[in-house]
Amino acid sequence: MVAFVVVVAAAVVVALAAVAVLVVLRGRAAVAAVVDDTADTDSAGTATAVAATASSDKAAGSKSKPKSKGHGKGKGPAEPLHSWCAAVLKGHTGTITAVAFTPDDKLLGTCALDRSVRLWPSAEWRAGKKDHSSRRINIDLDEPTAMHFSPDSKALLVGLGTSLKARVIKLGKSSTSTVLEFPDGKAITTADFVGVGIAGAERHKYMMTAYGDTALAIWSLKGELLKKVDTKLMSNTHAAVSPTGRFVGVSGFTPEVHIWEVVTSGGSDIECAEVMNLTGHTAGVYHFAFSLDSRRAVSVSKDGTWRMYDIDVRYQAREDCHLLASGRYASFADSAVVAVAPDGNTVVVCSGGSVQVFPTQGPNAGKCAQEIKQSAGTITGVLFDAASDYFVVSAGKQVQVYLNVVGLRQRLVSLQKQIKQTDHATVRERLQAQAKAIEASLPTK
Repeated sequence: MVAFVVVVAAAVVVALAAVAVLVVLRGRAAVAAVVDDTADTDSAGTATAVAATASSDKAAGSKSKPKSKGHGKGKGPAEPLHSWCAAVLKGHTGTITAVAFTPDDKLLGTCALDRSVRLWPSAEWRAGKKDHSSRRINIDLDEPTAMHFSPDSKALLVGLGTSLKARVIKLGKSSTSTVLEFPDGKAITTADFVGVGIAGAERHKYMMTAYGDTALAIWSLKGELLKKVDTKLMSNTHAAVSPTGRFVGVSGFTPEVHIWEVVTSGGSDIECAEVMNLTGHTAGVYHFAFSLDSRRAVSVSKDGTWRMYDIDVRYQAREDCHLLASGRYASFADSAVVAVAPDGNTVVVCSGGSVQVFPTQGPNAGKCAQEIKQSAGTITGVLFDAASDYFVVSAGKQVQVYLNVVGLRQRLVSLQKQIKQTDHATVRERLQAQAKAIEASLPTK
């Protein structure tokens, strides 16, 4: 009987041991499965991230990352948009430092502290689309702080904030490539970029870089230093190449904008002479801009005023630039940016988070017609499109696109006058069609 009990007890122990081993094996299998699932998930996640990054070169957004939308879907109620706002372009994860249109007006370029440049098709907001795609260009190991497109819209010049070098990026239909970075050695100064530019017209083929000290540099299209200029402005605040490539302007601590004419004749031959100044301010000039045809320029100063000039003058005969319009703006920061519409009818001044729109013609010329207060951040750039229909404002990590209502209303008044004055039926019909299109585009309130 005792032997039987011992045998039974031994059998029970063996059975329990077998069950324990089975449980352990199943537990290990389960852990292995979890590890495999995690590994598969990590691999899939990496593949998805790589695919998303690759697809962003073609369009913003993917299955793993929603497209940028004008109204967004963040937490909490969305901030109501101004009635003039046609689109909000979102996609950057760092503060936008510069904006520029391609000369063909098909793309808006933005560069930001997230080490990227984005290219936004302007046709999308003109067509009233709510979703806005963008093509991302990564700026490896540096932060872009200034940008300018080549005259043929096929290349982009970027000023790099860390290395203080300039990079030329070739823009292909489906890919991009760096074709030049200069200077070869160390940077020519330790100050930050305040502007870059490319000129490609006959007798005006060069690149320009300017810095926050008093340095202005003119380079060949191969990245060779042709001339370094001391602007003698104590400090530079902004620099730009005129759209025709003929002029380079620089503003700074002193109360005027200095303009040089740059003429190249191949090789290292260059003429760079200061030919005119934009005067009249009583304090330093924060920013300035050329008109699309390079016949006008507008400046904004620490003295609280903006001024628009006719620069299509006989400067060889020492003719001064003519003042066309001026006004006062409300200052909300120790900086401001300004832009003039290509048709010359509208000026926009931005200070802090305030957008102020001024007509330059008519009885209210120089008086603020509309102020738009936005909360995306301090405004870093403002530009008009080539048709003077829209202006864009970069603030924080986004770009806001506004209908140029002030300019369109002035254009409508001009068309209505022409309609009354013309005796030709065909011309009248054409003008009436234009007026009707403008009326349809204007906001109702």
